[in-house]
Amino acid sequence: MVATLRGNHVEGIKQIERAIDGFVALGDVHGEGRARSKATILFRRMGDFQRTVEEANRALSCFAQYPDPGYAAMVYLEVGQMEAERGQIDQALEHYHTGLSLVAAPVAGENEVSASARAFISDVMANCYAVKGQWAKVEQLRRSAIASLEAIDEPHFDRDLIISYANLGRDYIYTHRPGDAQQALAKAESVIKAMRRRGDFDPECQASFDSACAKLDEYQLGRLR
Repeated sequence: MVATLRGNHVEGIKQIERAIDGFVALGDVHGEGRARSKATILFRRMGDFQRTVEEANRALSCFAQYPDPGYAAMVYLEVGQMEAERGQIDQALEHYHTGLSLVAAPVAGENEVSASARAFISDVMANCYAVKGQWAKVEQLRRSAIASLEAIDEPHFDRDLIISYANLGRDYIYTHRPGDAQQALAKAESVIKAMRRRGDFDPECQASFDSACAKLDEYQLGRLR
């Protein structure tokens, strides 16, 4: 279901429908749950609230029969993000907390999905607590996200690591800690350089880094006036 995650929504829907039909025909509840979790991602990205909720509930029903903490956590992540995008911060946090509780602590031999779910949920939770001005919790969650991504140590998560470091840099700017912001952004830059050496480029993470650097420059110029 690669198309689902690469923005080709029409093809993604077709692939998901075929996969779900196949898993249902085989009686494969676990496979059905994973397919429906991917459907949740797709419909959330399309802004389809009703279908997002429907597929999320169906996926979680499957995972109640066949537990899969990483994929279930991802479902809660997607529903939480949908609520956050609608401005429902408290509802988003409820979903994030539930998802994070499923993958809260690293365990020996855990799969990549569980580790990445923990990282992604921690980072978006930090965004919500930033809105609330709870900066100590923001830093704790942001650091947790970074630690999880660094522990995975896979190049395809470098873009997410850069964004998390850039977010941390912005947090430090907002809380008047420019030195810490510089350190966070230096970490992000080192990951960007590693990506470039591999010939990789991601415009989203580069834009996040650039905007954080611009925010730091603006802050430091303001202090000189």
